[in-house]
Amino acid sequence: MSDNCPNCGHPLDDFFKDKIKAELKDEFKREKEKQYLELSDKIDKKDLEIVKLKNDSKNNKELLRAQIKQELSEDNKQKEMELKKDKIELQGKINSLKKNKDKEISLAVGQALQKQETKLDAEKKLETTEKDNEIASLKKLIKELEEKSNQKSQQALGEVGEILIEKTLKNEFPIDHIVEVPKGQNGADISHYVRDTSENDLGLVYIESKNAKKFSSNWIKKLKEDMKFKKADFGILVTLDVPENFKQYEEDDLFICGFHDYYLAVKFLRGRIIALT
Repeated sequence: MSDNCPNCGHPLDDFFKDKIKAELKDEFKREKEKQYLELSDKIDKKDLEIVKLKNDSKNNKELLRAQIKQELSEDNKQKEMELKKDKIELQGKINSLKKNKDKEISLAVGQALQKQETKLDAEKKLETTEKDNEIASLKKLIKELEEKSNQKSQQALGEVGEILIEKTLKNEFPIDHIVEVPKGQNGADISHYVRDTSENDLGLVYIESKNAKKFSSNWIKKLKEDMKFKKADFGILVTLDVPENFKQYEEDDLFICGFHDYYLAVKFLRGRIIALT
């Protein structure tokens, strides 16, 4: 074709060639761009896959490491528990052996101590028995000495009281017959026979002297029996300890007085005897 282009004046064959070339070039460019985009997309995908694979690999490694670590930790824990268990069992055996040994030692020591204590106890008992016998003998001797001393003291005190009463009555009533009852003979201490001027016996006052600090009701009973036996008109008990109820015995013609007023009692009873005769 040789026609020219109405716009530019170029021949039409060159125009179509250039147009085709331009279109081919554009198409090639688009194809290249498409291929580039596709390739770039593939590369990106590949990179993503690689990154993913790397991440997966890293995660797998981390996971594997964690699993291994956990397994190792569990294994270590298991072994540690087994070691602890073995240690506990071993310690238990050691403690058991120690306890048994301690028991044996304690038993042996206890037996030795018991044997020693038994020996010491026997020796102590012998020593104590010996001392007890000595103490008992000493106590018996002391008691005997005290009894003898008390008997002598009481006897001496009694004799002093009797002597005082006898001497006083003889001085105050010279015409009467004052008789001391001999030692060892039953009866009161002094028999006071009241007499008149012709020396006739008018009556009898029986006197018992008790130079003791504690009153005894047995004295009254004995004096009444002695009065009855001697057929005494009156009885007088002279004591250091005059009971509060001494008045009640006066109905039985028995009077209780102290060493400070016995003379008045004897004088009063002597006057009654004289008045009744």
